[in-house]
Amino acid sequence: MICPLRHSLRYIDLLTLYKEPDLSALQLHIQLGTYMVKNIPLQMRMELLENNYLHVIQIATPSQVHLPEGNLNGSVVDLEIFPINTSENWN
Repeated sequence: MICPLRHSLRYIDLLTLYKEPDLSALQLHIQLGTYMVKNIPLQMRMELLENNYLHVIQIATPSQVHLPEGNLNGSVVDLEIFPINTSENWN
């Protein structure tokens, strides 16, 4: 029997804002030395381990999505959660 090696739950969304997107809409504050990162383009990935699950969070801001009805601007938030223990029985 062939069993999957990994399964995950993934959610991707574009958060659109009336003003230009920045990190305050995500309640995220980043500082590099004395430099506050808020209104500049940013792509980041963070991995959090909790109770044998890995939570992968990716953020890209500002982002533009091209749709048939027009372009949307905002921040892309990509969340993925998967178990790190693959020895579980899939039956």
